This record gives sequence, structure tokens and C-alpha cells, in this order.
Amino acid sequence: MRPKIHLNNVRDGKANLVLRYTYKRNTRFSYGLSGIEINVKDWDADKQQVKRSDKLYKFYNEQIAFLITACVEIRQAYNRKLNQLTKQVFRDELNKAQGIVKAETMTFFKFYEQYIEKYDNNTKSAYANTLLRLNNFAVYYKKFDFEDIDLNWFYEFQDWCFLVKNFLPNSAKKSLSHIKKVLREAYENKLHENDIFTHKKFNIKNVQTEGVYLSLEELAQIYRHKFDGKLEALRDLFILACFTGQRVSDWSKLNQENLSETDGQLFFNILTQKTKKTVSIPLHPVTKIILQKYNNNLPKYSSVYINKSIKTICELAGIDSVVSKTEYRHGKPILVKYKKYELVTSHTARRSFATNMYLSGRSLEEIKHLTGHSNISTLELYIKASSLDHAKLIARSDFFKGHGFLKVV
Repeated sequence: MRPKIHLNNVRDGKANLVLRYTYKRNTRFSYGLSGIEINVKDWDADKQQVKRSDKLYKFYNEQIAFLITACVEIRQAYNRKLNQLTKQVFRDELNKAQGIVKAETMTFFKFYEQYIEKYDNNTKSAYANTLLRLNNFAVYYKKFDFEDIDLNWFYEFQDWCFLVKNFLPNSAKKSLSHIKKVLREAYENKLHENDIFTHKKFNIKNVQTEGVYLSLEELAQIYRHKFDGKLEALRDLFILACFTGQRVSDWSKLNQENLSETDGQLFFNILTQKTKKTVSIPLHPVTKIILQKYNNNLPKYSSVYINKSIKTICELAGIDSVVSKTEYRHGKPILVKYKKYELVTSHTARRSFATNMYLSGRSLEEIKHLTGHSNISTLELYIKASSLDHAKLIARSDFFKGHGFLKVV
């Protein structure tokens, strides 16, 4: 198959040109023709030429003819060593044929490393984790660059995530979202012409997580239990988190400076670190007790240490009912049984706050303003009430109490 020229980036009746060439099975090379912008009506797709109606048609057509010939010659030169003719090698050869020599090629991995420098530590850490996965995948699969990332690459990456590394679907999806953002940014900076990130199949389906929540009765059970030393302080922090509904990065900032009083009610005011939203949370009585216990100066522990300790705290407090959770082995769902304390993490506090607020009769809109969620659909994922819990809540409504109906019967 010979190289073909196509319209690209069509906008307002104008377009650039891109050369596409399937030079070996399942490998399509794309190369943007820089400096050429024509009116769509001036392109003859059948003849693969710019029409005479464009005053620069001769100049453009000479470039097109040169590139097509150069591509064919490069393909012939590598005929006996096609495995060496990667997309990046093809691009370098074509640049060389045009006298274009770059001081240093900006590769996918180099650009990725530069791209993540703009983020704060938490986000940068997440992107760095994906970069580590990509480096490991490159060792398992083969070295790759911008133009090598296609649907075949994606299917190999997906199989590696599920079959080799046994990642959870949402974890693999998060890594892919990082990859797509990096590809898009590089594409917009004209570092490559690969628009695979827009393909509908270049996607891993999301799976709703099944994290547990702790009921008010279970929280009371934990709060009443006698702990020694650090575990008592860590228990207090966890209980405090369950009644403020914030992420670890935010509730750990609860101190005298972030408290205010209005109409006799104390509020915890915070600019959330992740979403940059300002929220105010009324202080629950147990939160006030804990703050007074530590003179508004809460003990400090790392989030990793808190996560490890919470499971121990819940186990000692007897939070050991059996719960089932859907997990994924090699990308396939299976049902696994756990003791409840095994599934508790620091994020369980935020889930418990939202669920217990909801079961107390507060609306999702009200809860959203306290948790700092951007939309209700995201908040709904935090509500872990069972169908019976929902039914009990609805049963309190005027409708099921017969209000309005029994009066007229």
C-alpha cells in the first residue's frame, strides 16, 4: 500500500495535511506536513493533490510527491529488517531525507517526566506511579514512543495490567487516563500526530467500588473501646474524621485557626486540598470532645501509618462482621468474603460520614456542600446504604405515613 495524504484538523473550512502509511501489517505511520494549510475545497482526494485554485498548488504538490517517494524508498531500504523500522525510526529517516535534524528528539517518556512537574505532590505522585508502570510495561512489551501507541499497544497494556500484574480495573483505568492526558498535551504542542487518545475503544471501563461504611452504632463501639498509647490517639483521629467527612489531607488541618463560631455553633472551615473548594462543617459534639481532649492541637501521623492502624483499631473493637466484596482476578469479577475490619481505611471515614448523614434524612444536596464534592453523581458513589436502609429512610416520609390520604378517606 502506498502512502496516502488526508485532510487533518479541519476547522472553519481549512485543514492541514497528514501523510498516513501502513508500511507493515498493523503498523500505520502518520506524519504531519508542516507549513501547509489549504482550503478544504482545494483538495483533490482522488488525485492526492492540491487543486490549481490554490495559488501555491505547485509548491505543495512538489512537497507531497517528495514525501511519498521518500516513504517508499525508506520502506524498501528496510525491506529485509522491517522489525527495526519502528515509527520513530521511520520519522527520523523521513526528517533526515528533508534535511531536518533535531538536536534532541522529545520522546514520550521525556515529555511525560516534564509534564508531571507542574502538579502538586499528591497528583505528581499518582502520575509518577503510572510512569513506573509504563517503564515496567516497556521492559515486558518493547520500547515505545508516541507513534507506537495504538489499539494493539492498548490491548497489550490492558492484558499486562490484568493478566500479569493483576491490577484492579479502576487502577488500570486511572493509569490510562494519565497516559491519555499526556498524549493530548503533547499532541496539542505538535510533538506528534497520533490522536489515538480520542478513539472510543482506547478506554478501560470503570467499576463502581464497594468500600464499606461504619454505622453510628459501630462508631460508638469503636469510641467506647479502651485503647492504650498511640492507638487511643489514632482512634480519636479516625472518629473525628468520621464526623467531619473530609479527606485525610483536610481533616488533619483541624485546629484552632480553622474554627469559627456563628449563632453559638462551632464550624470547621477549610479550603479542600484536592478540589480547592471552601467548605464549612458544623462540629459534632464528639468532635468538640476530641478537640478539647487535645487542646485543639491534634496529634500528627502520616496517612500511611493511620491506614495501617485503623484496621487494628477496628479489629480490637470487634468490627468483625462478614462482608462480601466483588474483586477482580485477571480482569474477571469474583465474590470474596472478608471480616469488615479488613476493608476499613482512612477513606472509610468520609464514606461513613456521607452515608450516616444520608440515613439521618439529609439530602444529597446538603451533604455535597459539607463533603466538597463537585457534583451529586460523584457523591452518590460514597453512599453505601443497602436497599433495606433506603427503604427504611423512605418509610419515614409523609407518603408512607398516610399523611394527606387518610384524612380524606
